[in-house]
Amino acid sequence: MIRVDNLTMRFGGIRAIDDCSLNFAAGRITGLIGPNGAGKSTLFDVVAGGLVPTAGTVRLEGEDVTRLPAFARYRRGLHRTFQIAREFARLTVRENLMVAARGQSGEALAAALFKPGHVREEERAHRERACEVMDFLALTPLADAPAGTLSGGQKKLLELGRALMSPARIILLDEIGAGVNPTLLAQIAGHIRMLNEEGMTFAVIEHDMDFIAGLCDPVIVMAEGRVLVQGPMAEVRADRAVVEAYFGSAA
Repeated sequence: MIRVDNLTMRFGGIRAIDDCSLNFAAGRITGLIGPNGAGKSTLFDVVAGGLVPTAGTVRLEGEDVTRLPAFARYRRGLHRTFQIAREFARLTVRENLMVAARGQSGEALAAALFKPGHVREEERAHRERACEVMDFLALTPLADAPAGTLSGGQKKLLELGRALMSPARIILLDEIGAGVNPTLLAQIAGHIRMLNEEGMTFAVIEHDMDFIAGLCDPVIVMAEGRVLVQGPMAEVRADRAVVEAYFGSAA
């Protein structure tokens, strides 16, 4: 689904990603782990189109998208969430979902003025889809609550919901479990599994190793901007290079 070849991302003299090559296979839930500063979120930024790499290529289903802007990749079914949820705090949960829907002709002045019936019909369809997503994610009781009042875990669910408002094929989840209580995190994992069974592909950055172990296969370990090792979680945990990357050679 996603193939990254010889990717490098420099910020001045710092190489956040250093000649990195990896794949996110279609139909899988791939875990991406590594120490802080390993380059994981920067990699997601490059893959999703938020950053243009210094060197290397990003391919989506075989198409070179290295220079495509983020919105063009979004239209091709590549979505991402962020470490810190970026909700519209004053809009309701329902409105946050509806604004993420594609194909909103009411955003064009001419359509809003001369085709109000068509715009209303689109909005009705988006509202129905938002209700379906809220039901799926158990957010319906919060439908009319301002998104800024949600807990950290609920905001992460809302981010996932916004990705589901359009026909996503691959979703990059950046620390979906950060600040989330274990019960809600288990619910999020269940939602991801169900979506994966329906054919959606995921790549997941997370520091909770038990969460990754129970959800992801394969697991890719990054350190200092490069891929250190990849494979099943049991093999990754036993790899000496991984232990040294996390705990130092004395371990």
